Amino acid sequence: MKRLFTILCAAVLSLGVSAQTESGNMIVGVNSDFNFSSFSPEGGGDSESSMGLGGTYGYFFMDNLAGMASFDYSKSGDADASTSFGIGARYHMNSLYGGAMYNMGGAGVPGAELIMLFGGDMSKFSTIAIQAGYVAMLTDNISLEPSLSYNMHSYDGDSFGSSIKLNVGFGLYF
Repeated sequence: MKRLFTILCAAVLSLGVSAQTESGNMIVGVNSDFNFSSFSPEGGGDSESSMGLGGTYGYFFMDNLAGMASFDYSKSGDADASTSFGIGARYHMNSLYGGAMYNMGGAGVPGAELIMLFGGDMSKFSTIAIQAGYVAMLTDNISLEPSLSYNMHSYDGDSFGSSIKLNVGFGLYF
């Protein structure tokens, strides 16, 4: 009985997403890694804040497979704001999805602001991100999309490190 109930629940959850991921449909999304923090140095001094936001656009070229474009923005303390642009793909499997993105620019790269302080060029940053997430349809066209990504960062072609990010976003399917 438990197995039957589990199968029925999975089927109901997957029906809401399957109609949205058909060929010719589009998705527009906003996300954040909720990387907002405020730092106050010990013994006084000015506090620093950082934040990160992003947006995505996707077009389903075939059922369940979308080509994606992204724009990310981050600001940390007194350093200049940084942006990045990316392209990639995302494949939907019922309520789950997996994808990969290639981003150019320093937004969302941990420690990138340090390079900027020493005269570095943010356009020399690039990131390859491998992502997995879940689509929870809130209405017929709006979804809540938590995801986890592994990011490999490079600066001027050399490895700059890696990071793991937990993102929360909203998607509009039409």
